[in-house]
Amino acid sequence: MYAVVRVRGTVHIIPDIKKTLSLLSLNRCNHCTLVNETPQMKGMLRKAKDYITWGEVDAATLSKLLEYRARLVGDKKLVADDIKVIGFKSCEDLAGALVSGKLTFKDVTENLGVKHVLRLHPPARGYEGIKRAYRVGGALGYRGVDINKLLSRMLLADEKGDKSPAQGQKQDDRTSNAGAKKQSSTSPPKAPKTGKGGKE
Repeated sequence: MYAVVRVRGTVHIIPDIKKTLSLLSLNRCNHCTLVNETPQMKGMLRKAKDYITWGEVDAATLSKLLEYRARLVGDKKLVADDIKVIGFKSCEDLAGALVSGKLTFKDVTENLGVKHVLRLHPPARGYEGIKRAYRVGGALGYRGVDINKLLSRMLLADEKGDKSPAQGQKQDDRTSNAGAKKQSSTSPPKAPKTGKGGKE
């Protein structure tokens, strides 16, 4: 099973490639999806190779992806009770079945209502280079099992319990505004202006 990550935006993108990305459910940067290693799918990935990166995901990394980033309709997290509906005990068991080919991600999306896309954080330390192929030191195209290293960097904030960038930014804005109000309310009153001769 491949994990596929959107790396670049759509500025000046060819419409045909944009359609391919849409079929992959990769409409935004840092979005990830899971696909089977079929000839048809490999053709789609090669077509969009200048905007994505992909490789073989392992069970351990996939388990973390499902645990931290899989969402049901209504933006609800995937939990053990949901997984039991299709006969698995945990994210680890489900990941193992997906990687081994016993189950497809389409089965999971259709039977559990899991969204096709996994919204990830930007990777810690950033991408290697969004205009070059991975084989020449960039971030694009096929990277084999090294996709797991990239995904681990993108899951780092989740494992540490950090908020998503958007939520964190909103929190910072609220904190800054609250601090400004507090400073304003506690500032000492200005001295009255005086005219000539020191009289008010």
